[in-house]
This record gives sequence, C-alpha cells and structure tokens, in this order.
Amino acid sequence: MPRTTERTSPPIGMRSAASVRSLSTASLLVATALCMVAVPGPVHAGKPSWQERYVVRWKKQMRDIDGLLLARSWKEANREAEKLLTEMSREVKAGGGQLTGGALTERSAALAGLGKMHDAEWYAGMADQFWGHTADQLGRYGEVGRRLRGALLSCKQRVRRTDMAGSDEYPKRMKAPVIRTKIPPKYPAGVQAGRGEDKVMVGALVNVHGVPQCPTVEHGTPYVPLVYSVLDALKDWRFKPATVDGHPVEIQYVLTAKFRLSE
Repeated sequence: MPRTTERTSPPIGMRSAASVRSLSTASLLVATALCMVAVPGPVHAGKPSWQERYVVRWKKQMRDIDGLLLARSWKEANREAEKLLTEMSREVKAGGGQLTGGALTERSAALAGLGKMHDAEWYAGMADQFWGHTADQLGRYGEVGRRLRGALLSCKQRVRRTDMAGSDEYPKRMKAPVIRTKIPPKYPAGVQAGRGEDKVMVGALVNVHGVPQCPTVEHGTPYVPLVYSVLDALKDWRFKPATVDGHPVEIQYVLTAKFRLSE
C-alpha cells in the first residue's frame, strides 16, 4: 500500500454569494488536498513499446465491447471493459488518452445499463477529460447513453458556474468539507518513470451529501495511467459537505497527488 498524506488548505478563493438553495447562487469554494505517494523505481527498458504490443488487440476488444453494449449485454460488457482498463492502467506508458477515454466510455455505458449511475456518471466524466468524443459514442447506446450525455452536460454547466463565480474575497461563513473516507491512489506499475516526481491535479464537485461528482483534470501529465489512478481513487472518497451558516452547499474540490519515486 503506498504511503500517503493529505492536507486540506484554507479556502483559496470565494465562489459566489447568498442563497444555499441552488448552485447559481450558492457560496462555493475550492478546497485543496495534497497526496504524496511513494512509488517503486523505473521499469526496465528494452522491451517493445506498449503501442506495438497492445494497441491492435485493445482496439479489437473495444469493438467487441461495443457489440455487447449494442446487444444490451451490460454485465458482460462491464466485465470486459473493467479487464481492459485494468490492463491499460498497467501497460500504458506515455500517451494513451484516446484509448483510455474510449474504454472508459464503454464501461460507463455498461454500468448505467446495470443501474449503477454514480460510477457510470463518474467514468463518463473521466472519459470526457481524456477523449473528445465521449458524448458522440454514448449516443450509440440508447436510453443509457442519453442519460449519461445529460449528466455530462449538467456537469459542464455546474463546473462552469463555479468558475464564473470566483473572486478575491474569502467566504467568512463557510466551513470547508472534511474528508471522511479516503482511498489512496496506486502507482501504475507499468509507467516508465525516472524523472523523480510526477504531479497530478484533479478536481470534483462535492455535492451536499458529501459525494464527489463531475471529475476534472486541472493539471495532468503525459502518463495517463497516473491521472486515471488518482481519479479512480477520488471516486470513492466521501466527505462531510461544506456548509454556509450550517447549510450544506456544493463546492469544487481539488486534489493534488505527487508520485515520488523511491530509490
């Protein structure tokens, strides 16, 4: 298990004003956390590139999963997509955003078909950060695809409102969210690392129930599995929500993870 420490800073900016009933008028803030992960040394060189070894097979697997989704074989599609993403997170070195985004899109549709909407919407949001065609691909999958496309649009609107509401003042009556459950991100074993440290900054809206939604990549890295690892962990974090005058409000939460190579 990697060693991790987290730190939640004071508010780094105010995000709007008075009412706590709606996002457009609620007080919003950005909370930050720092996660340090000690990781093993670099992988040995001399093997064929991951593109040469895997890409053709992965694309075929994604076509097969697409067929399962079109046939509404949600359980089998989810199982195959999960296996594919596990292998991608292990074998992708640098790049791979489009492939990862495509596989995440397929898994989100499978999970939606199984009725697991929190995970489905989270993976669709992750996919949208990696790949520009997530909404188009989801359109192939009928009602589950339409629901996920609606969730993506809603997330973009909610995140945009928090961005538009920023100012240099600090909310005096706001209490920051408190982490209740945290899952440390795991360093992907296959990432070719040797630069000493990798930093990933991701975000999510923490809703009034303390559940993270609408993942975003604030500062990435060419090593997509690192971003995937941090976002996949953040999905299962839970919080005591932020409050204004004792009323829960939705806020934008930012997590910075630093992966530091051990000697």
